[in-house]
Amino acid sequence: MSGRSPGSWSLKRRLAIRLSLLAVVAILGPLGFTLLHTRGQIGNLTEMALQEQASTVARAVVSPDGVVRPVPTDVTAAYREGGDGYLFVVRDKAGRIMASSSPRAESLLGAGRKSGQLFLVAPVSGGSWLAYAHQQGDYQVIAAQDQMHEDVLADSVAWDFAEASLWLTLPLLLTVLGVVYLTLTVLFRRVDKVSAAAAALTPGERAEPLPVDGLPREVVSLVSAVNQAVARLSQAYDAEKRFTADAAHELRTPLAVLTARVEALASGEDRAALQGDVDRLNRVVEQLLQAARLDARPVDGAAVIDLRAVLVETVADVAPLAVRRGRDITLDIAGDNPIRVQGDTTALAVIVANLVDNALRHTPSGPIEIVADPEGAFSVLDRGPGVPEDEKRLLFERFQRGRRPLGSGSGLGLAIVRQIVEQLGGSIGVTDRPGGGSDFRVRLRLAP
Repeated sequence: MSGRSPGSWSLKRRLAIRLSLLAVVAILGPLGFTLLHTRGQIGNLTEMALQEQASTVARAVVSPDGVVRPVPTDVTAAYREGGDGYLFVVRDKAGRIMASSSPRAESLLGAGRKSGQLFLVAPVSGGSWLAYAHQQGDYQVIAAQDQMHEDVLADSVAWDFAEASLWLTLPLLLTVLGVVYLTLTVLFRRVDKVSAAAAALTPGERAEPLPVDGLPREVVSLVSAVNQAVARLSQAYDAEKRFTADAAHELRTPLAVLTARVEALASGEDRAALQGDVDRLNRVVEQLLQAARLDARPVDGAAVIDLRAVLVETVADVAPLAVRRGRDITLDIAGDNPIRVQGDTTALAVIVANLVDNALRHTPSGPIEIVADPEGAFSVLDRGPGVPEDEKRLLFERFQRGRRPLGSGSGLGLAIVRQIVEQLGGSIGVTDRPGGGSDFRVRLRLAP
Protein backbone atom coordinates (compact mmCIF):
# COMPACT_ATOMS: atom_id res chain seq x y z
CA MET A 1 0.00 0.00 0.00
CA SER A 2 1.21 3.48 -0.76
CA GLY A 3 -0.61 5.15 2.15
CA ARG A 4 -2.39 7.62 -0.15
CA SER A 5 -6.12 7.97 -0.40
CA PRO A 6 -7.70 9.10 -3.71
CA GLY A 7 -8.49 12.57 -2.33
CA SER A 8 -5.27 13.08 -0.37
CA TRP A 9 -2.93 16.01 -0.87
CA SER A 10 0.58 16.88 0.26
CA LEU A 11 0.76 19.49 3.02
CA LYS A 12 4.51 19.82 2.49
CA ARG A 13 4.14 20.51 -1.24
CA ARG A 14 1.28 22.95 -0.71
CA LEU A 15 3.17 24.88 1.96
CA ALA A 16 6.34 24.93 -0.15
CA ILE A 17 4.53 26.29 -3.22
CA ARG A 18 2.55 28.91 -1.34
CA LEU A 19 5.43 30.12 0.81
CA SER A 20 7.73 30.28 -2.23
CA LEU A 21 5.17 32.27 -4.21
CA LEU A 22 4.68 34.57 -1.24
CA ALA A 23 8.44 35.11 -0.97
CA VAL A 24 8.76 35.84 -4.70
CA VAL A 25 5.86 38.30 -4.67
CA ALA A 26 6.97 39.95 -1.43
CA ILE A 27 10.54 40.48 -2.65
CA LEU A 28 10.26 40.96 -6.41
CA GLY A 29 6.92 42.78 -6.31
CA PRO A 30 8.19 45.93 -4.56
CA LEU A 31 11.30 45.87 -6.76
CA GLY A 32 9.20 45.76 -9.93
CA PHE A 33 6.94 48.53 -8.66
CA THR A 34 9.96 50.65 -7.74
CA LEU A 35 11.50 50.13 -11.17
CA LEU A 36 8.31 51.17 -12.94
CA HIS A 37 7.89 54.14 -10.66
CA THR A 38 11.52 55.10 -11.21
CA ARG A 39 11.09 54.88 -14.97
CA GLY A 40 8.14 57.23 -14.74
CA GLN A 41 10.01 59.68 -12.58
CA ILE A 42 13.00 59.53 -14.90
CA GLY A 43 10.69 60.25 -17.81
CA ASN A 44 9.53 63.36 -16.00
CA LEU A 45 13.14 64.33 -15.34
CA THR A 46 13.94 63.85 -19.04
CA GLU A 47 11.06 66.12 -20.00
CA MET A 48 12.19 68.71 -17.48
CA ALA A 49 15.75 68.46 -18.83
CA LEU A 50 14.53 69.06 -22.40
CA GLN A 51 12.47 72.02 -21.23
CA GLU A 52 15.50 73.44 -19.48
CA GLN A 53 17.65 72.92 -22.60
CA ALA A 54 15.08 74.69 -24.77
CA SER A 55 14.79 77.55 -22.25
CA THR A 56 18.58 77.89 -22.00
CA VAL A 57 18.98 78.04 -25.80
CA ALA A 58 16.08 80.52 -26.07
CA ARG A 59 17.62 82.88 -23.51
CA ALA A 60 21.04 82.62 -25.17
CA VAL A 61 19.89 83.07 -28.80
CA VAL A 62 16.72 85.23 -28.65
CA SER A 63 17.14 88.64 -27.02
CA PRO A 64 14.34 90.16 -24.88
CA ASP A 65 13.46 92.55 -27.72
CA GLY A 66 12.96 89.60 -30.12
CA VAL A 67 16.23 89.70 -32.04
CA VAL A 68 18.05 86.43 -32.87
CA ARG A 69 21.65 86.63 -31.76
CA PRO A 70 24.58 84.41 -32.76
CA VAL A 71 24.78 81.21 -30.77
CA PRO A 72 27.26 81.65 -27.86
CA THR A 73 30.46 79.68 -28.22
CA ASP A 74 29.92 77.79 -24.93
CA VAL A 75 26.52 76.55 -26.12
CA THR A 76 27.97 75.55 -29.49
CA ALA A 77 30.83 73.70 -27.80
CA ALA A 78 28.50 71.84 -25.46
CA TYR A 79 26.29 70.57 -28.27
CA ARG A 80 29.31 69.77 -30.43
CA GLU A 81 30.63 67.50 -27.64
CA GLY A 82 27.29 65.68 -27.54
CA GLY A 83 27.48 64.96 -31.26
CA ASP A 84 24.03 64.19 -32.66
CA GLY A 85 22.81 62.98 -29.26
CA TYR A 86 21.64 66.50 -28.42
CA LEU A 87 20.12 68.88 -31.02
CA PHE A 88 18.38 72.23 -31.17
CA VAL A 89 16.98 74.59 -33.78
CA VAL A 90 15.45 78.05 -33.61
CA ARG A 91 12.66 78.79 -36.13
CA ASP A 92 10.63 81.90 -36.92
CA LYS A 93 6.92 82.02 -37.57
CA ALA A 94 7.47 81.11 -41.23
CA GLY A 95 9.41 77.98 -40.23
CA ARG A 96 12.74 79.32 -41.37
CA ILE A 97 15.80 78.08 -39.46
CA MET A 98 17.38 81.00 -37.64
CA ALA A 99 19.95 78.99 -35.66
CA SER A 100 20.83 75.35 -35.05
CA SER A 101 23.30 73.11 -33.32
CA SER A 102 24.22 71.23 -36.53
CA PRO A 103 23.05 70.43 -40.07
CA ARG A 104 21.66 67.18 -38.64
CA ALA A 105 19.44 69.22 -36.35
CA GLU A 106 18.14 71.29 -39.28
CA SER A 107 17.23 68.17 -41.31
CA LEU A 108 15.44 66.49 -38.40
CA LEU A 109 13.75 69.40 -36.67
CA GLY A 110 13.32 71.91 -39.45
CA ALA A 111 10.07 70.60 -40.94
CA GLY A 112 6.59 71.00 -39.44
CA ARG A 113 5.50 73.04 -36.46
CA LYS A 114 5.20 71.85 -32.89
CA SER A 115 4.17 74.05 -30.03
CA GLY A 116 4.48 73.60 -26.27
CA GLN A 117 4.64 69.81 -26.20
CA LEU A 118 6.77 66.69 -26.38
CA PHE A 119 7.00 64.80 -29.64
CA LEU A 120 9.07 62.00 -31.10
CA VAL A 121 11.21 62.34 -34.18
CA ALA A 122 11.88 59.00 -35.91
CA PRO A 123 13.41 59.39 -39.38
CA VAL A 124 13.44 56.60 -41.93
CA SER A 125 17.19 56.30 -41.64
CA GLY A 126 16.87 54.92 -38.09
CA GLY A 127 17.15 56.13 -34.52
CA SER A 128 14.72 58.33 -32.62
CA TRP A 129 14.87 61.66 -30.81
CA LEU A 130 12.60 62.96 -28.10
CA ALA A 131 11.97 66.67 -28.78
CA TYR A 132 10.38 69.53 -26.87
CA ALA A 133 9.16 72.75 -28.51
CA HIS A 134 9.45 76.01 -26.52
CA GLN A 135 7.86 79.25 -27.68
CA GLN A 136 9.99 82.36 -27.12
CA GLY A 137 8.21 85.40 -28.49
CA ASP A 138 7.88 85.04 -32.25
CA TYR A 139 10.37 82.21 -32.33
CA GLN A 140 10.13 78.50 -31.60
CA VAL A 141 13.08 76.75 -29.94
CA ILE A 142 13.12 72.94 -30.27
CA ALA A 143 15.54 70.88 -28.16
CA ALA A 144 15.90 67.14 -28.84
CA GLN A 145 17.68 64.21 -27.17
CA ASP A 146 18.72 60.96 -28.80
CA GLN A 147 16.68 58.11 -27.27
CA MET A 148 19.37 55.57 -28.18
CA HIS A 149 22.21 57.63 -26.73
CA GLU A 150 24.23 55.80 -24.07
CA ASP A 151 24.01 58.77 -21.76
CA VAL A 152 20.22 58.98 -21.77
CA LEU A 153 19.20 59.63 -18.18
CA ALA A 154 16.37 57.10 -18.05
CA ASP A 155 18.44 54.20 -19.35
CA SER A 156 21.45 54.99 -17.19
CA VAL A 157 19.64 55.49 -13.90
CA ALA A 158 17.16 52.65 -14.42
CA TRP A 159 19.88 50.18 -15.36
CA ASP A 160 22.10 51.17 -12.44
CA PHE A 161 19.15 50.92 -10.05
CA ALA A 162 18.06 47.54 -11.43
CA GLU A 163 21.58 46.14 -11.26
CA ALA A 164 22.11 47.28 -7.68
CA SER A 165 18.68 45.98 -6.66
CA LEU A 166 19.27 42.56 -8.22
CA TRP A 167 22.57 42.15 -6.38
CA LEU A 168 20.61 42.66 -3.16
CA THR A 169 17.33 40.98 -4.07
CA LEU A 170 18.46 37.70 -5.64
CA PRO A 171 20.59 36.56 -2.65
CA LEU A 172 17.76 37.60 -0.33
CA LEU A 173 15.22 35.64 -2.40
CA LEU A 174 17.45 32.57 -2.57
CA THR A 175 18.02 32.77 1.19
CA VAL A 176 14.29 32.97 1.91
CA LEU A 177 13.53 30.04 -0.43
CA GLY A 178 16.34 28.01 1.14
CA VAL A 179 15.04 28.71 4.65
CA VAL A 180 11.52 27.67 3.56
CA TYR A 181 12.83 24.44 2.04
CA LEU A 182 15.03 23.52 5.00
CA THR A 183 12.31 24.32 7.52
CA LEU A 184 9.73 22.17 5.74
CA THR A 185 12.25 19.37 5.13
CA VAL A 186 13.29 19.18 8.79
CA LEU A 187 9.71 19.44 10.02
CA PHE A 188 8.32 16.76 7.74
CA ARG A 189 11.36 14.54 8.24
CA ARG A 190 10.35 14.36 11.89
CA VAL A 191 6.73 13.72 10.89
CA ASP A 192 7.91 10.94 8.56
CA LYS A 193 9.88 9.46 11.46
CA VAL A 194 6.70 9.35 13.55
CA SER A 195 4.80 7.80 10.63
CA ALA A 196 7.46 5.10 10.26
CA ALA A 197 7.27 4.35 13.98
CA ALA A 198 3.48 4.10 13.77
CA ALA A 199 3.70 1.80 10.73
CA ALA A 200 6.05 -0.50 12.68
CA LEU A 201 3.48 -1.11 15.42
CA THR A 202 2.28 -4.70 15.35
CA PRO A 203 -0.21 -6.57 17.53
CA GLY A 204 1.31 -8.74 20.23
CA GLU A 205 4.43 -6.63 20.69
CA ARG A 206 5.01 -4.01 23.35
CA ALA A 207 4.13 -0.70 21.74
CA GLU A 208 6.62 2.06 22.44
CA PRO A 209 5.15 5.60 22.46
CA LEU A 210 5.57 7.48 19.21
CA PRO A 211 8.36 10.11 19.47
CA VAL A 212 7.27 13.73 19.89
CA ASP A 213 10.70 15.40 20.17
CA GLY A 214 11.17 18.27 17.75
CA LEU A 215 7.54 18.31 16.57
CA PRO A 216 5.43 21.50 16.58
CA ARG A 217 2.82 21.81 19.32
CA GLU A 218 -0.03 21.32 16.84
CA VAL A 219 1.37 17.94 15.79
CA VAL A 220 2.42 16.94 19.32
CA SER A 221 -1.22 16.98 20.46
CA LEU A 222 -2.18 14.63 17.62
CA VAL A 223 0.73 12.25 18.29
CA SER A 224 -0.05 12.26 22.02
CA ALA A 225 -3.66 11.35 21.30
CA VAL A 226 -2.47 8.49 19.07
CA ASN A 227 -0.13 7.28 21.84
CA GLN A 228 -2.99 7.25 24.31
CA ALA A 229 -5.20 5.34 21.86
CA VAL A 230 -2.43 2.81 21.16
CA ALA A 231 -1.87 2.32 24.89
CA ARG A 232 -5.57 1.63 25.42
CA LEU A 233 -5.63 -0.80 22.49
CA SER A 234 -2.52 -2.57 23.82
CA GLN A 235 -4.12 -2.97 27.22
CA ALA A 236 -7.29 -4.36 25.67
CA TYR A 237 -5.27 -6.68 23.43
CA ASP A 238 -3.20 -7.95 26.37
CA ALA A 239 -6.35 -8.53 28.39
CA GLU A 240 -7.88 -10.49 25.50
CA LYS A 241 -4.74 -12.65 25.14
CA ARG A 242 -4.65 -13.37 28.87
CA PHE A 243 -8.33 -14.27 28.87
CA THR A 244 -7.90 -16.64 25.91
CA ALA A 245 -4.89 -18.36 27.44
CA ASP A 246 -6.42 -18.59 30.91
CA ALA A 247 -9.71 -19.90 29.56
CA ALA A 248 -7.96 -22.54 27.45
CA HIS A 249 -5.85 -23.66 30.39
CA GLU A 250 -8.87 -23.85 32.68
CA LEU A 251 -10.78 -25.92 30.11
CA ARG A 252 -8.09 -28.58 29.72
CA THR A 253 -8.74 -30.27 33.08
CA PRO A 254 -12.55 -30.60 32.81
CA LEU A 255 -12.15 -31.73 29.20
CA ALA A 256 -9.70 -34.42 30.25
CA VAL A 257 -12.22 -35.63 32.84
CA LEU A 258 -15.02 -35.51 30.29
CA THR A 259 -12.93 -37.46 27.78
CA ALA A 260 -12.24 -40.18 30.33
CA ARG A 261 -15.92 -40.47 31.24
CA VAL A 262 -16.98 -40.70 27.59
CA GLU A 263 -14.42 -43.41 26.95
CA ALA A 264 -15.85 -45.34 29.94
CA LEU A 265 -19.31 -45.40 28.39
CA ALA A 266 -20.60 -48.47 26.63
CA SER A 267 -20.10 -48.54 22.89
CA GLY A 268 -22.88 -47.14 20.79
CA GLU A 269 -24.03 -44.22 18.67
CA ASP A 270 -24.36 -41.92 21.66
CA ARG A 271 -20.80 -42.63 22.77
CA ALA A 272 -19.48 -42.06 19.23
CA ALA A 273 -21.32 -38.74 18.98
CA LEU A 274 -20.07 -37.64 22.40
CA GLN A 275 -16.56 -38.76 21.55
CA GLY A 276 -16.63 -36.61 18.38
CA ASP A 277 -17.83 -33.58 20.34
CA VAL A 278 -15.17 -34.05 22.98
CA ASP A 279 -12.46 -34.44 20.33
CA ARG A 280 -13.56 -31.19 18.76
CA LEU A 281 -13.54 -29.41 22.13
CA ASN A 282 -10.05 -30.73 22.83
CA ARG A 283 -8.86 -29.54 19.43
CA VAL A 284 -10.39 -26.09 19.91
CA VAL A 285 -8.73 -25.72 23.30
CA GLU A 286 -5.38 -26.85 21.92
CA GLN A 287 -5.65 -24.39 19.02
CA LEU A 288 -6.62 -21.58 21.40
CA LEU A 289 -3.49 -22.32 23.40
CA GLN A 290 -1.41 -22.31 20.22
CA ALA A 291 -2.88 -18.94 19.21
CA ALA A 292 -2.26 -17.53 22.71
CA ARG A 293 1.37 -18.70 22.63
CA LEU A 294 1.92 -17.13 19.21
CA ASP A 295 0.44 -13.83 20.41
CA ALA A 296 2.53 -13.85 23.56
CA ARG A 297 5.80 -14.95 21.95
CA PRO A 298 6.19 -14.65 18.17
CA VAL A 299 8.15 -17.41 16.44
CA ASP A 300 11.87 -16.79 15.94
CA GLY A 301 12.72 -17.83 12.39
CA ALA A 302 16.47 -17.21 12.59
CA ALA A 303 17.45 -20.86 13.11
CA VAL A 304 18.49 -23.09 10.20
CA ILE A 305 16.52 -26.35 10.07
CA ASP A 306 16.16 -29.28 7.68
CA LEU A 307 12.72 -29.15 6.09
CA ARG A 308 13.05 -32.76 4.94
CA ALA A 309 13.64 -34.05 8.50
CA VAL A 310 10.77 -32.02 9.95
CA LEU A 311 8.33 -33.27 7.28
CA VAL A 312 9.36 -36.92 7.80
CA GLU A 313 8.98 -36.71 11.58
CA THR A 314 5.66 -34.79 11.49
CA VAL A 315 4.08 -37.09 8.88
CA ALA A 316 5.06 -40.07 11.06
CA ASP A 317 3.26 -38.42 13.99
CA VAL A 318 0.01 -37.67 12.10
CA ALA A 319 -0.08 -40.91 10.07
CA PRO A 320 -1.94 -42.87 12.81
CA LEU A 321 -4.68 -40.25 12.80
CA ALA A 322 -5.10 -40.65 9.03
CA VAL A 323 -5.13 -44.44 9.35
CA ARG A 324 -7.88 -44.32 12.00
CA ARG A 325 -9.96 -42.31 9.55
CA GLY A 326 -9.31 -44.79 6.76
CA ARG A 327 -7.22 -42.31 4.74
CA ASP A 328 -3.86 -42.66 3.05
CA ILE A 329 -1.09 -40.09 3.59
CA THR A 330 2.02 -39.91 1.42
CA LEU A 331 5.22 -37.88 1.49
CA ASP A 332 7.16 -37.05 -1.66
CA ILE A 333 10.45 -35.12 -1.39
CA ALA A 334 12.57 -34.47 -4.46
CA GLY A 335 16.21 -35.53 -4.08
CA ASP A 336 18.06 -36.91 -1.10
CA ASN A 337 19.87 -33.85 0.20
CA PRO A 338 18.73 -31.81 3.22
CA ILE A 339 16.50 -28.81 2.46
CA ARG A 340 17.87 -26.09 4.73
CA VAL A 341 15.42 -23.29 5.51
CA GLN A 342 15.16 -20.58 8.13
CA GLY A 343 12.54 -21.41 10.70
CA ASP A 344 11.64 -23.18 13.93
CA THR A 345 11.24 -26.96 14.19
CA THR A 346 8.27 -26.89 16.59
CA ALA A 347 6.49 -24.14 14.66
CA LEU A 348 7.01 -25.93 11.34
CA ALA A 349 5.61 -29.15 12.83
CA VAL A 350 2.50 -27.20 13.91
CA ILE A 351 2.10 -25.92 10.33
CA VAL A 352 2.23 -29.40 8.81
CA ALA A 353 -0.02 -30.96 11.47
CA ASN A 354 -2.68 -28.27 11.13
CA LEU A 355 -2.69 -28.50 7.33
CA VAL A 356 -3.03 -32.28 7.44
CA ASP A 357 -5.77 -32.04 10.08
CA ASN A 358 -7.59 -29.50 7.92
CA ALA A 359 -7.40 -31.82 4.90
CA LEU A 360 -8.67 -34.83 6.90
CA ARG A 361 -11.61 -32.93 8.35
CA HIS A 362 -12.78 -31.10 5.26
CA THR A 363 -12.40 -33.77 2.57
CA PRO A 364 -14.67 -36.83 2.49
CA SER A 365 -12.17 -39.25 1.01
CA GLY A 366 -9.03 -39.65 -1.03
CA PRO A 367 -5.36 -39.55 -0.09
CA ILE A 368 -3.53 -36.68 1.56
CA GLU A 369 -0.33 -35.92 -0.31
CA ILE A 370 2.61 -33.87 0.96
CA VAL A 371 5.06 -32.81 -1.73
CA ALA A 372 8.27 -30.85 -1.02
CA ASP A 373 10.89 -29.38 -3.33
CA PRO A 374 14.49 -28.24 -2.78
CA GLU A 375 13.51 -24.57 -3.12
CA GLY A 376 12.18 -24.47 0.44
CA ALA A 377 8.49 -25.03 -0.34
CA PHE A 378 6.02 -27.85 0.27
CA SER A 379 2.36 -28.51 -0.54
CA VAL A 380 -0.42 -30.37 1.26
CA LEU A 381 -2.82 -31.68 -1.41
CA ASP A 382 -6.23 -33.33 -1.13
CA ARG A 383 -9.03 -34.48 -3.42
CA GLY A 384 -11.86 -32.72 -1.64
CA PRO A 385 -14.49 -30.33 -3.05
CA GLY A 386 -12.02 -27.44 -3.17
CA VAL A 387 -12.42 -23.91 -1.82
CA PRO A 388 -14.83 -21.44 -3.48
CA GLU A 389 -13.12 -18.34 -4.87
CA ASP A 390 -15.06 -15.95 -2.62
CA GLU A 391 -13.84 -17.85 0.47
CA LYS A 392 -10.12 -18.05 -0.38
CA ARG A 393 -9.47 -14.50 0.74
CA LEU A 394 -10.93 -15.12 4.23
CA LEU A 395 -9.84 -18.73 4.59
CA PHE A 396 -6.82 -17.87 6.75
CA GLU A 397 -8.68 -15.47 9.06
CA ARG A 398 -9.50 -16.54 12.60
CA PHE A 399 -12.87 -18.23 13.13
CA GLN A 400 -13.64 -18.23 9.39
CA ARG A 401 -15.07 -21.66 8.59
CA GLY A 402 -16.71 -20.84 5.27
CA ARG A 403 -19.76 -22.64 3.91
CA ARG A 404 -18.21 -26.11 3.64
CA PRO A 405 -20.59 -28.72 5.04
CA LEU A 406 -17.84 -31.25 5.80
CA GLY A 407 -15.77 -31.39 8.96
CA SER A 408 -16.14 -29.72 12.31
CA GLY A 409 -13.34 -27.20 12.29
CA SER A 410 -13.08 -24.26 14.64
CA GLY A 411 -11.75 -21.75 12.13
CA LEU A 412 -8.43 -21.43 13.99
CA GLY A 413 -6.13 -24.01 12.38
CA LEU A 414 -5.44 -22.20 9.10
CA ALA A 415 -5.25 -18.83 10.85
CA ILE A 416 -2.53 -20.24 13.12
CA VAL A 417 -0.72 -21.64 10.07
CA ARG A 418 -0.70 -18.26 8.32
CA GLN A 419 0.45 -16.43 11.46
CA ILE A 420 3.40 -18.81 11.92
CA VAL A 421 4.35 -18.70 8.23
CA GLU A 422 4.35 -14.90 8.19
CA GLN A 423 6.43 -14.75 11.36
CA LEU A 424 8.93 -17.05 9.65
CA GLY A 425 9.08 -14.66 6.70
CA GLY A 426 7.34 -17.06 4.31
CA SER A 427 4.03 -17.17 2.47
CA ILE A 428 1.05 -19.48 2.10
CA GLY A 429 -1.71 -19.74 -0.45
CA VAL A 430 -4.36 -22.12 -1.75
CA THR A 431 -5.14 -23.05 -5.34
CA ASP A 432 -7.40 -25.57 -7.04
CA ARG A 433 -5.88 -28.86 -8.22
CA PRO A 434 -6.52 -30.16 -11.72
CA GLY A 435 -9.11 -32.92 -11.41
CA GLY A 436 -10.51 -31.54 -8.13
CA GLY A 437 -9.17 -30.78 -4.68
CA SER A 438 -7.00 -28.09 -3.10
CA ASP A 439 -3.29 -27.32 -3.00
CA PHE A 440 -2.13 -25.54 0.18
CA ARG A 441 1.40 -24.40 -0.65
CA VAL A 442 3.84 -23.05 1.94
CA ARG A 443 7.03 -21.28 0.88
CA LEU A 444 9.79 -20.69 3.42
CA ARG A 445 13.05 -18.77 3.27
CA LEU A 446 16.04 -20.80 2.17
CA ALA A 447 19.01 -20.63 4.52
CA PRO A 448 21.98 -18.60 3.20
